[in-house]
Amino acid sequence: MHSRRQRDQGQGKGDQLQRRALRFVLIASLDKITSVEFHSELVLDQVKTLDCRINKHSLPKKRRYLSFVDFCHILLVIRSCLKTFVTYTDDAVKELVAEYELFLRHANVDTLLRKLGASVSKAMLLTEQLNTLNGALHCKLCCRWGKRTGNHGIHRLVLPLASLLNRNWLDFRTSSFKVGGVSFPSDDGKPPEIEAPDHLKYWGALHFTSTANVINDKRASSPPQQTQLAMDFSDFEVIDPIAEFGHESSNDEDAQPPYAHLQGGHPPWQGHEGKLVGVVDMGSDAITSNGIRLSISDLSNPLARMLPTVYQYRASISLYDSQYDPETGDQIPIPDDIIESVVSVLSRFVVICGDFRCKKENIHVIATEATRAAVNSKQFLAAIKDKTGLTAELLPKEEEGQIGALGIASGFSNMEGLVMDLGGGSTQITWMLSSGGQVRMSPKGSFSFPYGAAALTKKLHDLRDGKKKDEADAAVEAFEKEMIANFKDAYNNLQIPAEMTEKAEKEGGYRIYLSGGGFRGWGYLLLYLNQTDGSYYPISIINGYTAKRKQFEDTEALKHVAHAAKDIFRVSDRRRSQVPAVAFLVNALSESIPGGIREAHFCQGGVREGFLFRQLSPSIRAQSPLEVATGYFAPGSRHLIQQLLKNAIPKPSKKKEFPEEFGEPVVDSFANAMYLHMFMSKETASTTALYSTSVGNMSAIHGVSHQDRARLALMLESRYGGELPPRELEFRESLRDMLTPEEVWWASYLGRVGQLITALYPAGKIHKSKPRVVFTSQWSYTLGKKKNKEGLLLTISVQKTNDDPARTKETVKEAASDVEKIGKKKNWIGDDEPWGMKVKVKVVEEGILSEEMEKLKM
Repeated sequence: MHSRRQRDQGQGKGDQLQRRALRFVLIASLDKITSVEFHSELVLDQVKTLDCRINKHSLPKKRRYLSFVDFCHILLVIRSCLKTFVTYTDDAVKELVAEYELFLRHANVDTLLRKLGASVSKAMLLTEQLNTLNGALHCKLCCRWGKRTGNHGIHRLVLPLASLLNRNWLDFRTSSFKVGGVSFPSDDGKPPEIEAPDHLKYWGALHFTSTANVINDKRASSPPQQTQLAMDFSDFEVIDPIAEFGHESSNDEDAQPPYAHLQGGHPPWQGHEGKLVGVVDMGSDAITSNGIRLSISDLSNPLARMLPTVYQYRASISLYDSQYDPETGDQIPIPDDIIESVVSVLSRFVVICGDFRCKKENIHVIATEATRAAVNSKQFLAAIKDKTGLTAELLPKEEEGQIGALGIASGFSNMEGLVMDLGGGSTQITWMLSSGGQVRMSPKGSFSFPYGAAALTKKLHDLRDGKKKDEADAAVEAFEKEMIANFKDAYNNLQIPAEMTEKAEKEGGYRIYLSGGGFRGWGYLLLYLNQTDGSYYPISIINGYTAKRKQFEDTEALKHVAHAAKDIFRVSDRRRSQVPAVAFLVNALSESIPGGIREAHFCQGGVREGFLFRQLSPSIRAQSPLEVATGYFAPGSRHLIQQLLKNAIPKPSKKKEFPEEFGEPVVDSFANAMYLHMFMSKETASTTALYSTSVGNMSAIHGVSHQDRARLALMLESRYGGELPPRELEFRESLRDMLTPEEVWWASYLGRVGQLITALYPAGKIHKSKPRVVFTSQWSYTLGKKKNKEGLLLTISVQKTNDDPARTKETVKEAASDVEKIGKKKNWIGDDEPWGMKVKVKVVEEGILSEEMEKLKM
């Protein structure tokens, strides 16, 4: 029998071995991904409060090492300071990590891990998938130990892995570890170089926490409120060591859940705080919306192209209205109380930016027409500077138009046409070509006119005020002629490229891209018409909404709706009152553009978005917003799966080709997102996928057209079999109505091919040198029983083998029947002249592995 002291000593050594091995895993796991930028004073204060102990076993003399729990505690503080991993800037933490790395390089890891086997066998390692609303994979790894021994024991330790962490990234074994797919111990006993997965590099997804009071030291104080770890409590599991190991606890605090000391929740974004940009738009758009727009955006990779908004709100202050006497209508200086209100709003915004750790030098106040036109403009800007420390940038008219145009460009992958921004005080017009990240605009910049929604409303009122009807009508008619002449003059001087003009003549008019509060209100009125009285337009997002010429120019119908309707989505009473003025502008615009307007595209982008978009490099601007966003959900072998999907599309021939409207980014985005809803039941997967791009987790993507949203939604719905409850059929039909029958058929076909791919590769991983299948496709004119029908032949090659535990061939044949069903006439799209083609899936066995190896060698 061993004495209690001997047992305690043995248990203490076991705990130390556990800590040493876990240190090894910690450093190896965090290699190249765990780096932190933080406020050094805050962190160092926390480090000083920790009881830094000497680990007395197997450590060099005159060296002090923090215990593993202490080290994790420091990481907690650092993590909670910025809630993201970036570049090391603090020497103290550099030295701390360097000490641990030095220790690991000289430690006999092989021996440690062999001795650790007995201790690890006591631990239960639980891995559980937690499926979040956005479909990302959450893994939870809970390590349990027995009763702690003295001040060096570990009571409980939880290592929650964030949403994008792959379950194979950290894998504990009884006698060995696997980190990032690399086995430990290594032959030489040294930590090998580990390349972290790309998604971990982006998100810094590894978090650490320990239970309340894990450091048994009454002197250790809890971190202050602002430094507590922000974590979703659903990531944790309460584990009772008493029930598991039969130990008694002498401290009631030991029974507290591991998150008892956490209060703050988690941040709503996962980016780089150094890339946070605050923007205050005091421009013309803010006038129309009766407020000043304030926002914080995250321009860190990989989501910078989407201009993700971290926080935004509006202050109900109208700079335009405040400059006119309500009784006489004469212009007056901005009143002192309005200036004080603006200063108060900006001061509060500075505090909010501080809460998000958005640096003050990254806060930009942008002033445009309302401030330019103010009688006391200089005094107004000086008051902002004196009382808030912020310098407001007053944009010239030409630059305002250029930035507004860039804001519009941010809302589309590619665009070509005329561009107009309608604010409250002015309107700007120019032309733009945006493609491949490069933006071309008129060398003349933009032409600005004082025809903003609020200004035009006042002008039309003044023209009629105090006049008889005939006299008032004549004055309004003369003003309309003046507007038309000004627009025509601007059109002639914009130096529109010849190819754009020729295209407009060929297609029956120009595409025009519209932004600003006045035009967005016009767009919401059009949406209202298309969602009432038997119509059902499925998407209520203004950015990317398109209206044909006939509907856009039907000003009388929209004026009637604005007057008669009780409630209109996203149209305030103030905006309703401006509808006659906007209608007046639309009529003048239609008369002044040679060839007219083919279709109008409504945009969310304005001065704020343009200011942010201007800061992005051309390479980031060139990215597809849809592909960037869906990349968040992409499987491990995204590029191989994308290529597999593209191989199912035949190359163009003289008679047939894949619809150009789909575009490669849409197909790639589908490959990224085809695993997103796979954890759902058959009852909900198709429905959730169908709504995902309009009201679901992809609805907030900035820069995606409604047509692309419909294409992706229909592909995802088909990928899950296309089964819908009766009430959802109308929504699917409304999405289909946005596209051509040909596009709808291809969406159904690609969705079923995606279903086949996910059946073959349910984990989304393809071994590059050992693929299970190879796709090839071609147009065929010899299909059907009589060999006389046109259609698509998809050939799926599988490796010829006598040993196939994955049942690849059987799986392909089972899924292939669903692909072929898309080619049956009953599944063709359209009523009068249904569109579709016969589909034949051919499964062949051949030596695909040797062929693929030859391709890799080449």
